[in-house]
Amino acid sequence: MEKTYVILRKYLNKVPAAAMSEIKQEWLFLFSQKCLFSHFGLLTEVDVLQKLQEAISRRGQTILDYCATLDNPKIRDVLACYDPDSEKAACILLLLMLYFKEPKERLMLEVDVTMTMMMKPSGWLISIEGHVMGPHPFF
Repeated sequence: MEKTYVILRKYLNKVPAAAMSEIKQEWLFLFSQKCLFSHFGLLTEVDVLQKLQEAISRRGQTILDYCATLDNPKIRDVLACYDPDSEKAACILLLLMLYFKEPKERLMLEVDVTMTMMMKPSGWLISIEGHVMGPHPFF
């Protein structure tokens, strides 16, 4: 990794920039969290995850408290949904992105939890060859 750093840096900084699909094909390890963090740590001697955890534990509450004083409806919505027992880091990252007016889609993907939850039997309908056969008393 140390030997390819100069090549990688030139490749990523070239103008015009390479397409994301091309980068992924040439430098696949950049798209693996484990390899990316390992590569970064090797080059900088900084453990990214450890630094992020330390920063959130030291400054996270300060960020939450400051955001609570802001008159921003989107930030207030995030804080209203914040559950202290849930993932604090995700909430703080979302608040920082809103504060700096960054689109949240650039960093986070929202997941529809109903798409991954098992359906309840009461929500099922019987179908034959793709046609719903009306509600069934047991489904």
